[in-house]
Amino acid sequence: MRIRVHSAEGQNISIALPTRVLVNSLTATITAKVIDKQAAKKWEREKPLIESREMRRLFRTIHRVKRLYPDLLLVDVESADGSTVKIKL
Repeated sequence: MRIRVHSAEGQNISIALPTRVLVNSLTATITAKVIDKQAAKKWEREKPLIESREMRRLFRTIHRVKRLYPDLLLVDVESADGSTVKIKL
């Protein structure tokens, strides 16, 4: 995953993160627990909003998409002042 931020003032930030580090079973389990905890606080839910099994399935799908479309552009935003943000999978 690549995150690139280009500001109008000339300051550029480029971050390359391995997708496997961000999207794996450990982070899927942690993410599902955090989402459920926050949902329980906000909406007082008894049943989990998303289970870790479903989150792992979502992360596996992200890996498949990454293999099929290696340079898939997820976010491409440009502000009025000329700053841009691009996130590629």
